[in-house]
Amino acid sequence: MSRAGANALVVYQENKPYVRRALGAGQIEYLALTEWSFQDRFFAFLLATGFLPFAQMSFPTPRVKEEIPVWFLTACALVMKLHAEWAYSSLGYLLKSGAVLARVGFNVGEHPGGGFNSKNKKPRETAVDPDAVRKFYKDTPAVYLFRWFNMDVARWLDQQEAFDPEGRFIIDLTLLPVPRNPNYKHVAWLPLDAEGHYVDTSQLTPSERKKFRPTPCYALVSLLHVQPWAGGYIYAGAYLLSGKCNPVYTAERLLRRFIEAVGPGVVKQLILDRGFIDGKFVTGLKRHHGIDVLIPLRCNMNALKEAQDLIRYDKLPWSDYSVKEDSEGKTTREEVAGVQAIREWEVCEEPLYVGVMRTTKSDGQVECWGLASTRAYKNPADAFRDYEKRTEIEERHRQLKLCWNLLRFPSTDFNAIAAHVYSILLTYTLVELYLKKENLSDLTPATIRTLQHEERLGKDAVIVYVGRYFATFDLDEYTDIILHLRPEPLQRMRNWIRVFRQTKMRSP
Repeated sequence: MSRAGANALVVYQENKPYVRRALGAGQIEYLALTEWSFQDRFFAFLLATGFLPFAQMSFPTPRVKEEIPVWFLTACALVMKLHAEWAYSSLGYLLKSGAVLARVGFNVGEHPGGGFNSKNKKPRETAVDPDAVRKFYKDTPAVYLFRWFNMDVARWLDQQEAFDPEGRFIIDLTLLPVPRNPNYKHVAWLPLDAEGHYVDTSQLTPSERKKFRPTPCYALVSLLHVQPWAGGYIYAGAYLLSGKCNPVYTAERLLRRFIEAVGPGVVKQLILDRGFIDGKFVTGLKRHHGIDVLIPLRCNMNALKEAQDLIRYDKLPWSDYSVKEDSEGKTTREEVAGVQAIREWEVCEEPLYVGVMRTTKSDGQVECWGLASTRAYKNPADAFRDYEKRTEIEERHRQLKLCWNLLRFPSTDFNAIAAHVYSILLTYTLVELYLKKENLSDLTPATIRTLQHEERLGKDAVIVYVGRYFATFDLDEYTDIILHLRPEPLQRMRNWIRVFRQTKMRSP
């Protein structure tokens, strides 16, 4: 950790073999009986992977003189987002709560005077003033913040083997509406529905257009990695831009940064929606980077019309995909068929596989839509199953907006908004990585509030401190060690417990 942090605070590190030997000799300094929460184990995981030292060395700090170490400021942002907090005024309570910083991972014990910079005339209640954290992130330029997230963090994730060899990624755009306040900068005014989705009003009547008032909004364009083993996602990159940003240009930029950070070959398949339709873009991804694209076609595109004609004229077989029944008992039958080597997409120079889905409703109404891919699928159903991963993104957006408070911006300042968004994406990604590493993939669809109270992630434990180290023992393990202490270590423990019961003071 930094010199500034080391001079002000003691940061305990986990070292179970060392602490176990000391416990066996009856030589400890402090212990606490606690139940390990999700936050506890998550921050212990961050220590084990070295994420905080990585942040200390790589984060683009706006400070010339470091009075509060960057690793601690990063930890503050993660603590807030784990508690779904957006207001920095709540940080003081979170730092004092003990669930994360006071017990596990950081185990910060304050020296007399408190604080990191030793400038306070009175002892602090917490290690850092919440306003100092707020100003730090407000002063960090958004462009540097997202460059760090898109390259340095992506590189760190790659070193942690976060990206699966299947290499399936999604680029998606979601709009983030803001209040009608002129102090919000870089926003675009777009017609949005009640759920914040863009509405093309060009085909609507004047009376219908009035239902969709222009709303100021940002666009969050993100690169997500699909975890096939868990059904979860990891944010591999993102940009916060005006709502009218060019999605194709932004997607190219995201991929260029990511490939520069982790190297070629990590992204093998890219799943997009119709907003990213661009023949040159698809061609370049395949020819220059070896990335296959899977994207839905517009109903008026020649590639879809040609595929439908070939299916009809060559009498290609339709295979069942699914049968769905609604609450009224009405059924919808889905069938799929596929055609190879379609070349009727203007500007796209790669041959395309086109899968077509035919939907037949119980009243006899038939509709068709299609997917195009530079990958030659043998079974059209596989293409549609792959694309289902993109449609699941809507649930992730809903979680981020409702459960992680993505839309509760702490300020109208763009840097502060960018820091809020980045912190949520970073925390979400680190939680997903933790669940993967701990083989808890069945919890990845859960919201952060569910995870915080997940009983399976906690257990009664004894946390023992020796010097600058700590270790955790479950009750059975701890009791077994105490019961088998030799006479001399046992007497030392008895003496220590007698003093401990009288003082209950934490060793700084």
